[in-house]
Amino acid sequence: MKMLKLPDVQNVSAASGIPGLETLRNGYLPEGSDVWHLFDVMHVDDNFLNTFQLKILEGRDFRQGESTDNDVFIVNEADIQ
Repeated sequence: MKMLKLPDVQNVSAASGIPGLETLRNGYLPEGSDVWHLFDVMHVDDNFLNTFQLKILEGRDFRQGESTDNDVFIVNEADIQ
């Protein structure tokens, strides 16, 4: 990747928005409930967590070239609660 060859660039990633500022709002209606659960979504590449030095507490990061990772989520602690 050309950007990584620049002297001041340490890492490169892609995302659908600016972390903390731009997200997509999504939601789901649990079966048997009439209350929607809303959450913010950000589409990212498989180097996003590494670039922003984010740690996974449970589970695993996305894997480059892994087609099964196309439809999965990594959630933060607030979403779990």
